[in-house]
Amino acid sequence: MTKIDDDIPPPKHYGPHNKKHMASELEVGQSYFVQASNEAVSFIIKKVSRATGRRFTRKAQTENGISGYRVWRLS
Repeated sequence: MTKIDDDIPPPKHYGPHNKKHMASELEVGQSYFVQASNEAVSFIIKKVSRATGRRFTRKAQTENGISGYRVWRLS
């Protein structure tokens, strides 16, 4: 049987949906690179867009040998 615990706090950061993201801090024309899956980046962009009304775009890129996505704020 599985034991249920009451005294163990949740992790401070659990996935991209529970932490403040750089997308919410971008000015128009600014961008950032993130090492994440397409699904995670899409989720972040949609969440921030809905909350703020801002528009973003992304492109898969490899920077310094690391695969990820560059995210730009459009408006």
